[in-house]
Amino acid sequence: MAHRHPEHPTAVAKLYICAVKDVWSNRIVGYSIYSRMTSQLAVDALESAVARRTAGGGSAAGCKLHSDRGGQFRSRKLQQSLWRHQMLWCMGQVGSAGDNAAMESFFSLLQRNVLDRRKWTSRKELRIAIVTWIKRIYHRRRRQARLGRLTPIEYEAIMTTLADQAALEPLWWGRSDCHRSVQQPRSVLQVEPRLSGPSNLGLTDPASGPANAGAPGSSSALPWRTSD
Repeated sequence: MAHRHPEHPTAVAKLYICAVKDVWSNRIVGYSIYSRMTSQLAVDALESAVARRTAGGGSAAGCKLHSDRGGQFRSRKLQQSLWRHQMLWCMGQVGSAGDNAAMESFFSLLQRNVLDRRKWTSRKELRIAIVTWIKRIYHRRRRQARLGRLTPIEYEAIMTTLADQAALEPLWWGRSDCHRSVQQPRSVLQVEPRLSGPSNLGLTDPASGPANAGAPGSSSALPWRTSD
């Protein structure tokens, strides 16, 4: 899920942030911070999210990016990035605030805990404060009810470990040369990251909220699925 946030003033100029949130773990996987709200702001956020999620050799193909109806997300540059990564895209419906509730909750926390805390003398100072809060507080200290009172980092670490163990554990079926008792196959939770949003710095962790990004019936789906 991706979303752009209204500008926040500093003593020098305004600053904009675009973030991408993985609604599986509520982690901010990508973000971009810039002095102007352009299509490149969204592209940079998406690219940082894809780079983070594919660092281990994975692929973002088939992942869905859900966004609001801002022009940055409808730009040709962003559509080309989605096509290159073979990702899907959908927008929220007009007048349906619930479509972007997951991202709105994150930006509400950011506004309350960072942006409105004081007056900022420079864009660099505000940029550092935003990144520090995301990486140190939101990702590693703020526990979320939807994640079982875990932080996004803790949740991903636990679920990834369980998935790896389940994938490596052998399933024993009845064989004449095997003296072990037959075990029924266990269901394995398949983790499918769902992306959404843009970034310039390298973001990751929005506040808890209804994770209904891209849910059928809650948004006007505009599929963009292509192949190389």
